[in-house]
Amino acid sequence: MSTQVRLVNEAELTSAIRSVRDDKQPTNWVLVGHAQDGTDPNALVLVSTGEDGFEGLKRALSDDHVQYALLRMTNKVDLSTTVKFVYIYNFADKLSFAKKGRFGVVKGDATKYFMPFHVEIEIGSRNELIEEEVVKKIEAAAGNLNNVREADFIEGKQERGYTARTTVRRNSLENVPLSRSSTTSNTTGSTPNLNAAFQGNTGSSNNLHKSQSNIQKGAKPSAATQSQGVTLGTELLEAIKDLRNDKTPTKWVVGTYQDGNIANPIVLSAKGDGGAEEMKQKFAPDGIAYSLIRVTDFVDGHPTVKFAFVTFIGQQVGIMKKAKISTHKGGVTEHFAPYHVDFTISERREIDDTVIMNKVSRVSGSRSMVK
Repeated sequence: MSTQVRLVNEAELTSAIRSVRDDKQPTNWVLVGHAQDGTDPNALVLVSTGEDGFEGLKRALSDDHVQYALLRMTNKVDLSTTVKFVYIYNFADKLSFAKKGRFGVVKGDATKYFMPFHVEIEIGSRNELIEEEVVKKIEAAAGNLNNVREADFIEGKQERGYTARTTVRRNSLENVPLSRSSTTSNTTGSTPNLNAAFQGNTGSSNNLHKSQSNIQKGAKPSAATQSQGVTLGTELLEAIKDLRNDKTPTKWVVGTYQDGNIANPIVLSAKGDGGAEEMKQKFAPDGIAYSLIRVTDFVDGHPTVKFAFVTFIGQQVGIMKKAKISTHKGGVTEHFAPYHVDFTISERREIDDTVIMNKVSRVSGSRSMVK
């Protein structure tokens, strides 16, 4: 099954997206779906556009079809009005497992047409889209977040400097993992600063800033942690903790389902101190793997730590298995979050150090997202 999508009437669709990005145009949202009344996973079509903001987009969403949307909103930062872009992925909860699997494998390729954006949100129905929660996401994305954890971090323990907010499950937008953000992008098209939200620290992690936390309030550490039907083994949790400690040499970890059975826990498959080339050798064409890799980006000459989350679903994985693991996503990302960028791939050749750094530098660079 192909993981690529094509655009039906490409000129019309790309023009609609450009209009949303142009703050001089009244169009402030665009909605895209799949061709043939939403049944063709490999073809995207323009569904509608609007000038009526959040509520207009929400009314246009369908609970029966997979859809993608880009919404332009404004936010006050100090005394300045800033432009923010929100990417919304509607995976349509009503779809059967088999259909979710067919559409889920093309999400990565479809998303590229909507990049860059400040906040990414996934919903299963339009009722899950709440304007107040979207605004909170934007405000959280505009804050300072250090993802390097302290060496004595314990899964389930609230971290110093983090709020008690939890990073949530699918039916609450509080649970959408923060993977992209920005601090400023003004209505005159001036350059935003994406660095603050992703600022890492190559030294100790004592200066954590208040922001979004992926730690469940009141959770207790155990030999294995379970969430949304997903269990992570102790060794994998320890490896993730080790990776987030910038004083250790660990640069990447890979988790896979024990014995290849998706009903089993996700356990540590491998970890290493090399780069993406070393990491991806652990991906099998008939397997599923979840990886977190630490890289160093340079912002204004200063080294900053960044994290990339990679979901690998091999091309030989069956449709039903793909559909079933789509329900694991929230539970899996809860334990791998927070991270700065994410990838969903089906072949090793789709990921390397250059690909990761290009995306990291794009979201942490200083360029305007307003076209």
